[in-house]
Formats: sequence, structure tokens, C-alpha cells
Amino acid sequence: MKAKNKNGTDGQLKYKPFLIIFLIVIIMEIFLFNWRFFEGSEYETTDLYEFTCGSGVTVSDNGEIKIESSGDKWIEFAGLDTDIDNVYIDVRDKRNDDESLQRNGIGHDFQKVAVVISVTDEANAQYIDLPERVIAEGVERTKYIKMHTAGKSDKLKIKFNGVDNQTLQLNSVAVNKQVPFSLSIIRICFFFALFVLAYLVRFGSKLCDVKFNVKSSMQNGITVALVAFNAIIAFGTALTNPQFVNIEMSFHQQYQRLTDAFLNGHVYLDYDEPPQALIDMENPYDTNERSRVMSENGTSARWDHAYYNGKYYVYYGALPVLTYYLPYKVITGEDFPTHMGVLINISLFIILSFAFMRALVKKLFKNISFINYILLSEVLAASSGIIFALKKADMYAMPITMGLTLTIMGLYFWFTAYDSSKKAGRIIKLGAGALCMALVAGCRPQLLLGSFLAVPLFWNKTFKERELFSKKAWKETAAFILPYVIVAAVVMWYNYVRFGSPFDFGANYNLTTNDMTKRGMNLGRLPFGIFCYFLQLPVTYAKFPFITAANLSNNYMGTTTAETMFGGIFAAQPVLLVLLLIKTVKNELKEKGIFAFAVCCMVFSFIIACADTEMAGVLYRYYLDYSYFMLIPAAITVLALIEKFDNNKGLMFGTSLLCGLCMCYNFAVLLVSANLSHEVTNPNFYYSIASALTFWL
Repeated sequence: MKAKNKNGTDGQLKYKPFLIIFLIVIIMEIFLFNWRFFEGSEYETTDLYEFTCGSGVTVSDNGEIKIESSGDKWIEFAGLDTDIDNVYIDVRDKRNDDESLQRNGIGHDFQKVAVVISVTDEANAQYIDLPERVIAEGVERTKYIKMHTAGKSDKLKIKFNGVDNQTLQLNSVAVNKQVPFSLSIIRICFFFALFVLAYLVRFGSKLCDVKFNVKSSMQNGITVALVAFNAIIAFGTALTNPQFVNIEMSFHQQYQRLTDAFLNGHVYLDYDEPPQALIDMENPYDTNERSRVMSENGTSARWDHAYYNGKYYVYYGALPVLTYYLPYKVITGEDFPTHMGVLINISLFIILSFAFMRALVKKLFKNISFINYILLSEVLAASSGIIFALKKADMYAMPITMGLTLTIMGLYFWFTAYDSSKKAGRIIKLGAGALCMALVAGCRPQLLLGSFLAVPLFWNKTFKERELFSKKAWKETAAFILPYVIVAAVVMWYNYVRFGSPFDFGANYNLTTNDMTKRGMNLGRLPFGIFCYFLQLPVTYAKFPFITAANLSNNYMGTTTAETMFGGIFAAQPVLLVLLLIKTVKNELKEKGIFAFAVCCMVFSFIIACADTEMAGVLYRYYLDYSYFMLIPAAITVLALIEKFDNNKGLMFGTSLLCGLCMCYNFAVLLVSANLSHEVTNPNFYYSIASALTFWL
């Protein structure tokens, strides 16, 4: 294996450090991560058979216990008179035996049983309640619960949480049972990758002197491998959440129904006529009044659909239908699976993020190390909010991920357009970039603001060099303008035939949590939105995955929408803090002709976040709308700082640390419990990872 040295010549990259790291991880796996096994080598196991039940529990002879909807839902073991080092509970929900219930993700919630252990000991004559623990089906390690009691215990109580009118199979309860020895591939791979990364970016690392070289086969191979690894993680994340692989909620099938509508020659959805009670309402967008009227008439309205003049429409852009759903339906006769479209979008986005960073470094920052290129590319891709879209690869994620992918694709074409020595190459890239940017109107109109980045990008080409928007460059100009004209005409026509106005995308007619037609613009919403989107600190706690939902309490005395959030981008993605130093490299960026571009990106990010706050509210998926526009100038600032200070080791280490913190946050968000996450929809997957990484429990 070869690596480039400072002068770009090939030198041998030593394997020894990586072998040592691997051996350290294996030793840790055997002796540290399995220390509960060695700790229990002298345990004397006591199986517990006799117990009494609370008023909400009945027991059968075959070990089944019925949990009622009311009463005390516990079983109690008395007369133990022993030190309790751990408790082993083998219990499962009998609904797992019913194959008809194994569907749609939400049903997987019964693959786990939540218990609360209460115990007495020499310091507590009365029961003390301990934190809730989860016993996950198929994850043996979750059945062993480490205890920390004060001396001998006489009584032990197990309370079953979240189970009503269900039957559990209680196979075994024991105390002081040795935890089995296990080698975890997940854990070995995780810590090996973590330690290798720490070694590569450590302070004073010689690999930080290896310059980025577009011609290096080794560097190109590493880049391709990392992109592939990201794609594998993306597919693994989405495909292990069955809720959004086999989704059946009707409002998530809107793109499939719009496909049918197009094939039938119209733009409204082919549902039965809306209920007459809805048609007769003076204001069908009044959420509470609509719920009351529908309830009184024993009917319902289509949730989260655009309703206009007695018809249902899709207010999201139709480009995903034309790109994925319609061709797939014509060819196969089947509905296109939304999650696959989201995965395609995100895979392209990852590739393009690395490609854009590669073009940026190649063109403007040629003295940057390869390690910095890799770290910044990874952060640019992973910190953009795509993780949320992967956790919930649904209808809402489809247009946002497509819009984001088209935006970075357009920027890439524009940024590299004038690198081509041939006029035809410039024309093709200018046109391709304009087409990508224009098509954003067909999926995520908010991101159209990215089109205005053409102003700082092509300012010199237009007003100084006269290579764009001039007579001599009429072909380039036509290639730039024509895609916007064509796409605008199609989108405006589509809006007109639906809602009678070429500028009405239909979002205000949404049957959702509030009346969007009366929402309007209110500056009072902005402080709350700005705080949540940019500044709020993530909430951490000492439980895997160590972050939880942020508190969204506020004093705004009006109607807005707020869904689960996990901190603002400046707090959650600390690499953005380098933007505070952008003035330090202002002159350098101006010389490279990219300072105005960086500033416009930051301004556009802020504008989009404010627009989202006003038009919809505070939702975590909107992270994808604005975060990328803030990450790009942060990456540019990092590159400029490193170059200005001649690859200062301390500066490089500091930025590597910030990138590492970003990745830690992203990993936590990947597994955080919220919004039909893996903990709910795939407990076996979630608790396999949780039990592997929280080995001390």
C-alpha cells in the first residue's frame, strides 16, 4: 500500500500501527468489553421460581402471565436474603407468536418488554425503584441487568411497563447469573474505525503532511471506499427501519396516487369524492373544527393532503413522480417504493458532496492535506441532515433530498464549468448546472435560493471577463437561461391547472395541524425558529445514545408548529464555529474569488431557515433545507485557515477534533429514540448496538 509524501512521490505506508490498533481492540474486546463475564465467574446462580403477583397480573401453569389494563402490574420475589449482583429476566411478549401482527414497523414495538426493578437492601427497608430497562427479543445481553445494592436484599419486585391486556411468557428469573462471553463484530469494527481515525488525525501525525493529489490512485481508492462505506451505512439505516420500507399509511402514498392521476390524464388524486361534510364547511382548513365536523358525521378527511375546490392534490413538487414513480409504474405496473427513491437521492448526494469538495480543493486549495479533504467531505455529507431522512425515508424526505441533491449537483457543474478548456464543455456544464438548479422548483422551492449563488460565482465572468451574458458568449448565456425558462413554464402551468395561479404551489391548502391559509407572516415566530434551528444546545444524558429531544417550550402566543428537535446547527455541528474566523481569511478568499460566495451561502441559510419557520414551523427535517448552505462556507473557511497558516499542526488537529465532534453527534442522532426510530420499529437492531456499546451495563 502506498501513500504520497510532501513532494507527491510514492512512499511506503506502514501497516504496523494498524496491526497494533487491531490487537489493542481485540484485547479490549476480550478483557474489557467482556469484563462482566469474568466478574461473574464466581457467582452462585439462584433461580427464582416462587413469586406473588400484583392485582393486575394473573399467572397460568405454563409460565404465561396476563397483564390487565388496570391494577398493579408486578411480580414479587421475597425471602431472598442474598447479595444481588445482577438480575436475569427472560421474558417475551406473546404477540411475537402471531404472524399476522408482524407488519408495518409499528408492530415491532412488541419485540421488547420494558421492566422496572424495585429492591430492598440493608440501606433500604422499603422498596427503591430503579431505572427502567428493556428486554429485547433476540438480544440475550439485555436480559442481564447489573445491580448495585447495599448489602443483602430480601425482596425483589419486577414491574411491567407499557403492557395492557397482553400475555407475556416468563421463562426464567434468576439472580447472580454469569453473563455469557461474546465477541461483538459491531463493537470490534466500531472501535477499530474510531482508533484508526484518531491515529490518523492525531496531533503531529505525519499523514497530515500527505498533500491532496487528484492523480494518486491510493487517495482515489480511499475516497471511493469511504463513499461506498457511507452508502452502505445509508442503505443499512433505511432498510432496517421496517416502518418506512413497508409503509401503509395512506397520506404517505400520495406520490403513488399522483402517478395514477398522471396516467389517467389529470392532476388531482383519484380518491373517492371528499365527504360532503368537508365540502360544506365554510373553512375546511380549521383543524379543530374539521375534526369536530368529521367526527359528528362519522367520516374523515385526507390528512396532510392539499384540498382545493372539492379535490385532493399533492402540494409537494411533482418532479419525483416524473423521475421515479411514473417510469417505474409504466415499466413494472407496480408502485415505486418511496424509500428506494430517498436512498438513490442520498447516495447521489454523498457522491456529489465528495466531488464538490474535491473540485474546491483542486481548484483553490492545492496545498491542503488529504486527511483534511476526507474529513471535510465527510462532514459536508453527513452533517447536512440526511441522517434524519434515512431514519424516516418517507414521502416527506423524498422532495427535500431530491432538491438538496439537485442543488449540490448544480453547484458542482457551475463550479467546474470554466475548468474545461473546450467551449462545448463549458456550455454543457453551465446548462447542466442551470437545469439542476431550475428543477429544484419541481421538488423543493425553498432551495431555489441556491440559484442566486450564480451571482457571486459568475460575477467576474460576467462583468470583468465578459464570458457570460455577453454577445461573444451568447451560447453560454443561452445554455444558462434556457433551462430556467423551460422548467419555469412547466411548473407555472402545473400550478395554474391545479390552483388557478402560476405562483401557487398549494402548500396553504394542506389539511394539517393548523390553518395554513390564515397563517401569514409573523415576525414573532422568528426568535423561536432562529433559536431552535441555529443556537439551541443538544440535550445530553447518561443513557444510550446519550442525547434526547430538546425542550421546545416557548412564549410565542400564537399558532406555530414544532416537532422533535435535537439542537441547533451551531451547537450540534461545532465545525460551524470556524465561521467566526472567516474575517481572518477574508483577503485570501477574496483573492480566490470565493468570499462573496461563502457569505451568500451563510445569508441564504439564514433566510431559508426563517422562511421555513414562517411557512411551516420548526421541524427537524428542515435541517436539510438550510444546513448545507452553512456547512459549505465553514469548509471553505477551514481550508483557507489551514492554507494561510501553512498547515499548522495545532490548527489541523483542532479542526479534526471539531469534525470528530460533528460525527459523534450524527451517530447519536442516527440512533436517538424519537419519530418512529429503530428503538420502536426494530428493537433487535437497536438494542444489539446499544448493548454492544454500553458494555458496562
